[in-house]
Amino acid sequence: MLITLGLLSLAFADFNDGLTAANKGDFKTAYINWEPLAKKGDSESQASLGLMYLYGNHVKKDYKKAIKWFKKSSKQGDSLGQLSLGFMYMRGNGTSVNYKKAFNLFMMSAEQGDEIAKNNLGLLYLNGLGVKQNYTLAFYWFQKSAEEKYAEAQGNLGLMYLFGLGVPESKKDAASWIDLARKAGHAASEEYWNEYKLWKY
Repeated sequence: MLITLGLLSLAFADFNDGLTAANKGDFKTAYINWEPLAKKGDSESQASLGLMYLYGNHVKKDYKKAIKWFKKSSKQGDSLGQLSLGFMYMRGNGTSVNYKKAFNLFMMSAEQGDEIAKNNLGLLYLNGLGVKQNYTLAFYWFQKSAEEKYAEAQGNLGLMYLFGLGVPESKKDAASWIDLARKAGHAASEEYWNEYKLWKY
């Protein structure tokens, strides 16, 4: 997952060192860089530390600690922190499922441009989770995310066209978006492509 970098400073240089290490799979070095920054209040380091606890990278997997760091990051307006905390509420990891909180967090992250948060808003609107079901708004958010080349959203947008949800049915448009998604490696879209014989369109 990409992490937006802030203005360069000594602190952010340390954050970048941690990011470089994490991208190489060296989570021990990432932790050494991020943990002190997170304790000092750096929101990106807090979100990144939360992800380490979420996935058990170098540290023991601990949803409670992940939530703690996501909350600290989110309160400072960090998009990744908001997105990640929203996932915890949506999935019920380390906390009770709360779709309303998830929706609000995804909205804050989406307003900062996060394409995954936009896709998640589409899912919540599509299924009426934490918000009144609204196919038109589900389509809107899937489209916003898909236009940023997020493969899952491209597949979801294709399904909206395929079944005429929030938009007039169009197998041609469905095929176009699902083709983009499957070529980007979205496995479910490959299944849709074959199941609905979309190559014909």
